Amino acid sequence: AADGAPVLLWLCEPCNPTGRSLPETFWLKLARRLSAGSNCIVAIDRAYEPLRLHGTDPVAPELAARCWQLYSPNKALGLTGVRAGWVLAPEEDVLDLLPALWRLAPSWVLSAEGVSLLSQWPSAAVQNWLAHARATLGTWMAQQQAALSGRGWVHQASCTNFTLSRHPDLDEPALNALNACLRSQGIKWRDAGNLGLPGWVRWRAHQPVAQETLLQALDQ
Repeated sequence: AADGAPVLLWLCEPCNPTGRSLPETFWLKLARRLSAGSNCIVAIDRAYEPLRLHGTDPVAPELAARCWQLYSPNKALGLTGVRAGWVLAPEEDVLDLLPALWRLAPSWVLSAEGVSLLSQWPSAAVQNWLAHARATLGTWMAQQQAALSGRGWVHQASCTNFTLSRHPDLDEPALNALNACLRSQGIKWRDAGNLGLPGWVRWRAHQPVAQETLLQALDQ
């Protein structure tokens, strides 16, 4: 900030709604700015990292150690209603924010389900299941993307199990009508127009029977 006050920079890695990583050049530039004495407080939301289907984390360990990192396994395990996670503080808390965080901690009450989620997350059984799930999601993602491509949809690059797609022949009214038609059949994908991406929809990989339902609806 112009007055020298700290500035919060909140980032997702991988990103939502695109499903892709920020480029390595971005992270290198950020590391240089922090090394030069920037007054940024960098927070990285890591919720989608366990759903990375290919590629590697672009954030260098040295940079990650200077950031506040937020983790929650609920999305990766399909338990989005269970609110539980943890924060990894930077190695050097330059602005002395950790004491304030501890004072706020009593207001963040974990449910019994949340405690169980976090307790089981590092277990070999859960991590093995997740590795298998990523392989399955990768297959479903490729199948669904290919099927939509064959119907004229174009896609943004993604390293996760969700992405953004658009159809060049659908203007905004036509896309709105399509979305309404899909919803009437119990099918919903996210219209990204309210996220500053008009014409794009966000969808995630589904099992083959759900894919077939979507494709049949699109073909009508």
